[in-house]
Amino acid sequence: MLKAVDIIQGFVGSGKTALINSLIEKAFPNERILVVLTEWGNTQVVQMDSRITTYSWDCEKGFPKDVIQKIVRMGPFHRIIFEVNGLALGSELIHILTQLANEGHICLGAKIAVFNGRKYDLLGESFKDILYQIAVNSDGFWINHANKNICKWLTSINPLARQSTGEDLIKWYNQVANAGQRRRKKELILCIIVPVIVYLMVYLFIFK
Repeated sequence: MLKAVDIIQGFVGSGKTALINSLIEKAFPNERILVVLTEWGNTQVVQMDSRITTYSWDCEKGFPKDVIQKIVRMGPFHRIIFEVNGLALGSELIHILTQLANEGHICLGAKIAVFNGRKYDLLGESFKDILYQIAVNSDGFWINHANKNICKWLTSINPLARQSTGEDLIKWYNQVANAGQRRRKKELILCIIVPVIVYLMVYLFIFK
């Protein structure tokens, strides 16, 4: 069975680690999990028992495909969770993991962005470009201290992403993971169909 790989992005203090701890406890209670950390905030991943392992990676080194391949092959884990600093190139990591999923090496799970409504009101304009990249590359938003400003802005950026302010964690996670898998299947089908259509058009044009 392929390892499931989740990506959780957000700024320091947004609540990424708190969300990871809740997912480990409630959504993945029996899984052996590797949590790949690109930062160390005030909250640490809870070492509930031997099934949870953490691994630190310096996001300033980027996310080379060969390194990511080695990480996802590590240990007898059921799931790998990448906790990505908002200043890191999360889009680069998502691109690599999507490639690995398409090649059949992993099962790409949920792409989640974590936001803090209070910090958005204070820093939103200053970091809007970075926040935009985090939002547009995610299939679900976990929002702490939600308010109308951030909810409206996130809807304008990515209206299909599933938003949550804390209720029904397991149901929300499953919705996010399934939405991402459906989107990747559509993208893969398009990658197959479009070249075929182009080839047929060229063939008909030449031999008509």
